[in-house]
Amino acid sequence: MSGGIIYDGIVQNRASVQIIVQVVAAALGLIQVAAICRLFNYATRIRLKQKAISLDLLNFWNGVNFASMRWDLRWMYLLLLLMFTSSCAIPSALWAGAITPISTYNVRQTTVILPQYSNMSSVREWPSEIDADGPQFRTEKGYFTYSPAMHYLGLLSQSLSTATTMDGSPRQHAKFDNSKFLYIGRSYGIGASVGLTDDGILSDTIATGYTFQEVGYAAETECILQSELRFYLNTQNGLQLFAATGRLPDTGNTTGEFSVYLGHSTKSLVAIGVAAANTGYNPRYLAIAAGDDYGGNLTHTVERQFELASNDLTGIYQSVLGSALNFSIADYQTYVTSSSYKDIMPTDEEINLTGIQNSITAMTDDLLVAYASAQLMIAKDTKTVDATVTHAAVRLGQPIYVYAVFMVNLVILFVVMLEAIRTRSWRYLTPF
Repeated sequence: MSGGIIYDGIVQNRASVQIIVQVVAAALGLIQVAAICRLFNYATRIRLKQKAISLDLLNFWNGVNFASMRWDLRWMYLLLLLMFTSSCAIPSALWAGAITPISTYNVRQTTVILPQYSNMSSVREWPSEIDADGPQFRTEKGYFTYSPAMHYLGLLSQSLSTATTMDGSPRQHAKFDNSKFLYIGRSYGIGASVGLTDDGILSDTIATGYTFQEVGYAAETECILQSELRFYLNTQNGLQLFAATGRLPDTGNTTGEFSVYLGHSTKSLVAIGVAAANTGYNPRYLAIAAGDDYGGNLTHTVERQFELASNDLTGIYQSVLGSALNFSIADYQTYVTSSSYKDIMPTDEEINLTGIQNSITAMTDDLLVAYASAQLMIAKDTKTVDATVTHAAVRLGQPIYVYAVFMVNLVILFVVMLEAIRTRSWRYLTPF
């Protein structure tokens, strides 16, 4: 049973239901015990008229017939009667296990709405200017935008800083909306619809979960120290303006990448360079420049958000981006020095690169979910797919007790048939 008056009554009145179960189980068990006692009575009464028996044996016989104790019996008869009367409690216990409502589940088929990218008109790089950014939409379910690098700065910096766990466990991180759902591990850019377009499932009080298939993006990040790229920071005309310049393997123009940062000095800056033009080059590259003079469609738009975010996350005296990356590196350092780490101890350079790699991967996944959410809530570019909903339910009894009760009933019926044949339907039964 799943849902309805009966289900609600069972769930909300557990104590009352259990009292009813015990009463019914006792009654059903009594019927079985009465059948066993009556069968014993009929099977032995015919023999009682054929030979004399002692008073103790007759008293024992009466105790078995009525399943009650006779405390004045000799110890041997008393022990046998005690064992029999104790075993008479077993049928009611088996019935209780066979009819007690227990929690279970059932599954039902439904549909859910997922984002798609048939309309890509808003998925592009929008200017980092007031009133010039991409479409946005605010509702009680959250804030959605096509300019995530500008409007999700705090959330994205948190993605960078919490990308690595100190104990090596999967990262747990909340969605950027108000649904209060968490990802355990990577999101791969999917799951945006959860909490946004599944009101019918979430409002179902007995739904415990649901599953569906969605195609995601397996973003893979590999960090290397590539000084020959010469992506670096230099001063602009002696002012507190610094240009991050250089060429990447997928840079499509002849002048290279160029972006201006504001800071007290290069020590307070961390810049990320991404090819401005979508050349279709695969794999794609990010270049990170930090400190004094260190060298160095959807997917392209996502990567361009790194450059925009790094520019916006730069203060005069400190880079929020750099601090976030340092947190990830420090957490990975803590993990590799803990007892839970079993591999070969990495070098400092490997620790640094792995921490950055985890941060870039985490931010990429979250940016993909942000764009998917915008497609759902702003562009309404959606599709419907099948889903399986799991509902809480109850059923009567555990199978082992149901089978046990069935076997007891079967044995009683079998013995009754044998006795009926043996005694020719109790033809010679006399009143007693």
